[in-house]
Amino acid sequence: MSAEAPSVPHLPPPQKGVTNEDLNNWFVYHKPKPDQVERYEYLRREFKHLAFVIIDNTVSCADQTAAFRLLRECAMAVNQTVACNE
Repeated sequence: MSAEAPSVPHLPPPQKGVTNEDLNNWFVYHKPKPDQVERYEYLRREFKHLAFVIIDNTVSCADQTAAFRLLRECAMAVNQTVACNE
């Protein structure tokens, strides 16, 4: 008596991770297009405003410092979305 092998569903090929094209896009200077300059300035103002909101409504502590680090990281990621994806 021979048992049949269980049916294994076909899996899609693995998604390719970071590509050379990604790296070349991420690590190069992206001169702002004319319509991007105003948006960069707006985004910077809003992140700065949020930073002041944090200062005005929280005490100085390690968590506040972490919040500022994350806010700066977020601002950079937002800028990257504009620079690298348009």
